[in-house]
Amino acid sequence: IALAKGLAPKALEHYQFALAAEPTHIPALEGLAKWARLTGDSTKAEQALRSGTRHAPRAWRTWHNLGVFFLEEGRVKDALDALETSLGLASADETAPLIALITALLQDGQSGSALLRSEQLTKLAPKQGLAWFLRGRSHFELNRLNEAEEDFRKAVLIDADLIEARSGIGLVRATQGDNDSAIRIFRDILKRDPENMAARENLRRLGTIEAPTP
Repeated sequence: IALAKGLAPKALEHYQFALAAEPTHIPALEGLAKWARLTGDSTKAEQALRSGTRHAPRAWRTWHNLGVFFLEEGRVKDALDALETSLGLASADETAPLIALITALLQDGQSGSALLRSEQLTKLAPKQGLAWFLRGRSHFELNRLNEAEEDFRKAVLIDADLIEARSGIGLVRATQGDNDSAIRIFRDILKRDPENMAARENLRRLGTIEAPTP
């Protein structure tokens, strides 16, 4: 509660009190990691998350949290190791570790592996727009543009607010030389999300200069 209210010092005090009473308390360690991230202390965040994996080595979420932290830090190889462990420990119906692993694989340039995992995800969660978006991303990176657009459009049909999927359609259209359609799509994205700098940059590259939002 203190952290949610922006009371970082008070939050730290509560987490430390909890850990003094029970050093292996995983939620307190996760809270301490959140506090450290919010205050810009990556070292303490990693220490807290690693403590979680030591105290609960069979809990998929502790490895997942560590993997996501590494991903946010740009340490993709470390993220892949942690997320593979997380996926191996999670139940078959858990999508979170699979989503994070696919994201890491894409960042690492392992598009083929990402596609295999994203196909697994679409079977596991066929009504989740993000699953189809990630499969679209994988297809796009493999230059399978028709399959990518089909996946992006399916993602938008499932989740109309998934801006990333709309952007994916625009990128496919632009890559295939259909600049008019791409421009319409990126302009629509800016109407929905005026702060979307990626859409603004894509319009600039397409020769359409969009005025900054006042």
